Amino acid sequence: MRTMTGSNTVTEVPSLEPTRDVRAVKIGKEFDHVDTDRDNITSLEDWDEFVDYMCSQFDVDSGSPAGLRLHESVRRRWQAVTRSVQGQDDHKLTRGEYVSYFCETPPSACADLVLDHADAVFVLCDRDADGHLNRQEFVALLRAYGVREAELAETMNRIGLRDGRVLSKARYADLAMNFCFSTDALTPGSWLMGRV
Repeated sequence: MRTMTGSNTVTEVPSLEPTRDVRAVKIGKEFDHVDTDRDNITSLEDWDEFVDYMCSQFDVDSGSPAGLRLHESVRRRWQAVTRSVQGQDDHKLTRGEYVSYFCETPPSACADLVLDHADAVFVLCDRDADGHLNRQEFVALLRAYGVREAELAETMNRIGLRDGRVLSKARYADLAMNFCFSTDALTPGSWLMGRV
């Protein structure tokens, strides 16, 4: 984008127009947490292992109500995405298929999956079951998602969790929706797994 200044000098200003690529980067980042061998292919077992990993990060047994809730959410997501893939019969899900599903499916058609998963993650992370994620609980989630220590403060600031503030379940759900559906890398939800 070009802009004129008072002295009739033309200055190049980078365009901040949102793109689909931001969504693809965010959704791809989510897939990468599951794809631990980095071959861009996952199975349902990989997704179950991810749930076990998340539970271990919060000292929660994967067979507990919170662990089972997260397993159920992940399986629903898995089934929805694999059902959408034409000719899917090998019980594998590629990074491209996962990213395409969330980038190309209208938000109204997959919002329930996002909200269901956000609820399951929230329940897992809300260790004191007070209906809010405090700073310590949210930092633990960010670390489980692999957010680097150097990015934690910026991520917390971008999300608005500073100065003793807490995240309600509704606010966390809004952030999760924003993470999946916003094409703007600067919106708070885009930072749900750290820098985009």
